[in-house]
Amino acid sequence: MADGSLIGVRAPLADHEAPIVRAYYAVADIARAVQQAEAAGAIVAYPPTRQGATGVWAICFLGEIQFGFWQP
Repeated sequence: MADGSLIGVRAPLADHEAPIVRAYYAVADIARAVQQAEAAGAIVAYPPTRQGATGVWAICFLGEIQFGFWQP
């Protein structure tokens, strides 16, 4: 977007996937953010992983809420 925000849309990768909206939070230290999420009871579904030139991404679940972290 004009302000630098990113929006990603993809089709389901498996038949069991349900549509969701997942917010990603930009963080300076993704390892620390994931550790803090785990300490609060979150499950790490996708550990911090570099995705090309876009940065490092992680996905966590806290109950039925999915959220992600992004470190540019």
